Amino acid sequence: MITLLRKILEFLSKTKWLITLIVALFLINILMTRNLPLEFSKITQKESKNCILDLKFSYSQQIVTDCLESYGAEGRKKYFIFSLLDLIYPLVYSLLLGALLYKLFFYSKYNPYLFALFAGLFDYVENGFLIYFTHSFPNINKLEVMISSLATSLKWSFIIISFISLFFGVLKLIRDRN
Repeated sequence: MITLLRKILEFLSKTKWLITLIVALFLINILMTRNLPLEFSKITQKESKNCILDLKFSYSQQIVTDCLESYGAEGRKKYFIFSLLDLIYPLVYSLLLGALLYKLFFYSKYNPYLFALFAGLFDYVENGFLIYFTHSFPNINKLEVMISSLATSLKWSFIIISFISLFFGVLKLIRDRN
């Protein structure tokens, strides 16, 4: 499995594919931040809360229930659509981060690209639960929220570790060139 991941990341770490992933990430960000959240922000501003659950580090059953309730039926439909679009995002950012880390740490026995891939994996777990919560509201199960929140926290932890690794990889690259 690791060999297959390394081959995929080796392929994606070529400059033309890195540029393609960067452009794809940029376009997805525009789509997600320019279209739906403008509509969506009107809904969440009603109670002046930040209720985009994907952007929180963790959350409780009460926060999930309060957020989904504050959206109303129309807002939950929009959040559901937003969550469906968010299924593309983890693939692109985790492959981009993974390919960059692979490129920077190619000769190392240290495999930080796995952090980026785990971030994407946990993002998919989180997205699955958030889609389920939106669809099954108001029947929100505490255990399912705990698992979803754990996935969210792990996603953010692996993203942070990936960026820290990326930072040190760039420092190593600069040092090695001097």
